[in-house]
Amino acid sequence: MIRDDGFVKEPALWFEVACIESGKLWFVAGIGNGLFEMDLNTEEVSFLGLLPEEENDKRRLIGSIIKYEDTLVMAPFNGNSFYQYDLLNKNFSKIDCELKGAAKFFCGKKYGKDIYFIGYLYPVIAKYNVEEQKIIYFSEFQDDILQRIVKKDESLFRDTACIRDDILIIPSCQSNFLLLFNLTTNTFKINYINDGNHGFNAIIEDNDRYYLISRRGKQIYQWDYDTNDSTIITEYSDRIINKIECYGYAVGCRGKTIIVDLYSSNGVVIDNSNKKLTSFTNLLPVEICKNNVANLSQSTLWIGVFGEKIYYFSVFNCYLYELNLCTKEIHRYKIELTTERLPAYLQAISTSGNVLFEEMAYCGINNFLKFPKNKNGGNVLSPDNGNKIYNKIKGLLIS
Repeated sequence: MIRDDGFVKEPALWFEVACIESGKLWFVAGIGNGLFEMDLNTEEVSFLGLLPEEENDKRRLIGSIIKYEDTLVMAPFNGNSFYQYDLLNKNFSKIDCELKGAAKFFCGKKYGKDIYFIGYLYPVIAKYNVEEQKIIYFSEFQDDILQRIVKKDESLFRDTACIRDDILIIPSCQSNFLLLFNLTTNTFKINYINDGNHGFNAIIEDNDRYYLISRRGKQIYQWDYDTNDSTIITEYSDRIINKIECYGYAVGCRGKTIIVDLYSSNGVVIDNSNKKLTSFTNLLPVEICKNNVANLSQSTLWIGVFGEKIYYFSVFNCYLYELNLCTKEIHRYKIELTTERLPAYLQAISTSGNVLFEEMAYCGINNFLKFPKNKNGGNVLSPDNGNKIYNKIKGLLIS
């Protein structure tokens, strides 16, 4: 439900990792289990299935989704496994992850027949071969990375990286360096960018030119791959909110770098040919922008690009915004399941064997009562759910 002021009131279907291609958007729910597909032409959201053997009320199960031919490949964030979903045969396969903690992976880059997933809290790169469903982990650089940590329990790397020839370029969130990993020899080197330890939230590539977006600062750098020289092309003193990081997400498209603030709906567009900057404030409705302050959750959860269009997902009202860079038109999509598609999701949650201890998107008790039957006439609610909840609570009380 959306209140009159545009903010989400009840648990809604939101996401922070997604994959977009040819008019389709695929994402995993930010709270709870579930892989979904949105048709951007019809604006319909479909439930594809639950990630096997994962908890249904866990937050941020998946950290990265990459499409490889007709397969979606997903790396775990707080989940336990890597997953493949076959879009043609509509089935899952999985490989258990060797990392056992939280916040595992948050970035993936495709190179040939492999996908390289980059650790979030872990100094590790996982090479995932899609056809063989085989994973090789690389962590030889961990000592070099860990000794440069500035803020403990914060991300080492975020959700952007670039590939130049056979070199994977990964910006550090912790301090001013880039990890360059050779995908042919599996060797690495570290390039320092000026002095300082503000780190980088993003790296953007444009015709062999690279832009680095500060994480805990106000600098935007242009970086030369061949010489490792860097130049600060802008500084914005008014973009720092309460001395926290200001720039959140960035994408490159049509010779422009588009940067969206982490704690507001504002941002800047850099023309890469002449370094001209243009500010914008219209990615969200005015009534939401004026209420957007630093003590709220971050507004942007995902930003992506396909063709001439930038896609931007806002957690404030759970809309996906589409900005056409040629026509400057903005279109918004509501991320929601229709009443025809909802029962399949409810039944999958109910019959999966897991108990929900908090209401999630569409999984409040009111929906289970409203849609007691699926489209085939079967029961959405499992008759054993009451006993499962009772025994779980009883066990917690006794222990």
